[in-house]
Amino acid sequence: MPTLAHVLSISRFAALLLAVSACCRGAEAPMSSTLDTLILGDPASERAHALSQAGSDVIAGGLGEPARRLLPLDPVSHNGGSVRFTLKVDPAQTTYLTVKLWGSDRGAAAGRMLLFLDGQQVGYRHEGDHDVLNQSDDEPIYLGRFLYQTVTLPPMLTRGRTTVELTIAGLGPMWPYGSTFAQKQRAFGQPSRGIYRAVTHTAARFTPDSSEKQGLAGVSTPRPGGPGEELIATTRATVNARLTRLLEEPSGGSGTGPADGRILLLAEAYVTPWTTAYRDPRA
Repeated sequence: MPTLAHVLSISRFAALLLAVSACCRGAEAPMSSTLDTLILGDPASERAHALSQAGSDVIAGGLGEPARRLLPLDPVSHNGGSVRFTLKVDPAQTTYLTVKLWGSDRGAAAGRMLLFLDGQQVGYRHEGDHDVLNQSDDEPIYLGRFLYQTVTLPPMLTRGRTTVELTIAGLGPMWPYGSTFAQKQRAFGQPSRGIYRAVTHTAARFTPDSSEKQGLAGVSTPRPGGPGEELIATTRATVNARLTRLLEEPSGGSGTGPADGRILLLAEAYVTPWTTAYRDPRA
């Protein structure tokens, strides 16, 4: 992988202006701003976008749609496989990249996806105002439905151009509290989530084509009945019993837990009407 460089895209102020303008346009009929679409796992689309890969495979993923996963290297490293391709950009306007992912995918060990433009890293690997392209977690983001993640392509690298070379690479999970590199940067040890599409567009908010499969959004159901006021009453009785013991012991007594914790409990109880310590001088 070429030497990495952090690239800032647009200023926070400019991003705020884009967000405000997008809100103002919310009531208007959506207009397509799509510049180019790569369908990963589709041979014709991959050829048309000069896709090359090092350590990836094609799967039938969510709703049977084709996708590419990034695979661990041999030998296993903190870096993973990658895919490189060419997409159209706007020479004058800010261009965005959106990737389509399957919301049911899970597994923090699948790590992160980094985006590179002409070999330069877009966004920060950990903590920053421009995030990585995607990060896998132990819990799914959106069960049974596709989701879309959008990042800004740095205008300094797209201005005056009509196409750019992009790379999506795998990176192992990170643990920010590690005191050594091996502790902080874990190995990329299992395949990434599938990448279904990569789309460039000029609107800050991406609107997928109506013909795309999306899946069904989850339906909220009422929470089943259970303990109510009687549970609150039991909890209050437990708290009051402890307060009574504290009030009856000389100087707050030894009680349980640190002294500052007991003092805080009495202080809050003193101003809480339902407690036995409410406005009690001993508290």
